[in-house]
Parts: sequence; structure tokens; C-alpha cells
Amino acid sequence: MLRAVLAGLLLAMSGSALAFRFPVEMIEGVDGARVVVYFDKQDIEAAARWTPFEGEPPISVGEALAAVRTHVVNNSKAGEVTLKDVQLRRIPHHDQDWHYMVVLESMRDGSTVMHYYAVLMNGKVIPAILEPESYK
Repeated sequence: MLRAVLAGLLLAMSGSALAFRFPVEMIEGVDGARVVVYFDKQDIEAAARWTPFEGEPPISVGEALAAVRTHVVNNSKAGEVTLKDVQLRRIPHHDQDWHYMVVLESMRDGSTVMHYYAVLMNGKVIPAILEPESYK
């Protein structure tokens, strides 16, 4: 009886440990910088699919920029930002999954700071991480 209870507990604990989902990592070059975006696979699956030349993208550039603006206002201490670039890009290894890469610029202590955001085709904004340069 005790063995059955212990086996059940062990099975329950191992199931929760196996429930961890690894994110989908995407590394992109943006204006000479390398940025890393970590997508949750469920977020990619929840976003609308799009095939180029078969209609408009599920969200427009304007909708993507509005989503980023809302995200920056609610979650960032970037202050005043200006739009530097926006590009429509495919998510690697996902033929019908696309995103917008939005690049913003702000000033901090007299220096220019770049901010990178991926916007999925359902309007979800995911901040990208600037990959540091390696030292040799």
C-alpha cells in the first residue's frame, strides 16, 4: 500500500517536471544588430496563419505599431521613443507563421538606446533581447 502511494506521488511529481515547455528561440539580424526572441509555441499556434500573395496579413502595420505603443506605455521605462524600422518577417521553420519586427529608438543619459519587439499576427508583443557582442 505504501509503495503504491509513493509510486503515485513520484509519478505525479515527474509529470509536472516534464510539463515544462521550452520556448522557440529565434535569432535575427536587424540593422547590423543580432536580437533574440523567445516565443512560446502556444503563442505561435494561437496567432493567425498567413500565406503571402493570398490576401492581406492578419494584422496591419498600423495595428502592430499600436500594439507596440500600448506595450511600451504599459511596460517600459523607455520614455519618449521614435520608430526606427518595421519589417514583416517569417518565423523560421514555420512556413505560414509571420511576425513584424519593430525597432524603436530612445535617448538615455545622452546615448541612443534601441528597443526591439516582435509582434505576432494576433497582436501579441514580445520584447526581443539584444545579443551582446562576443569578446575574443
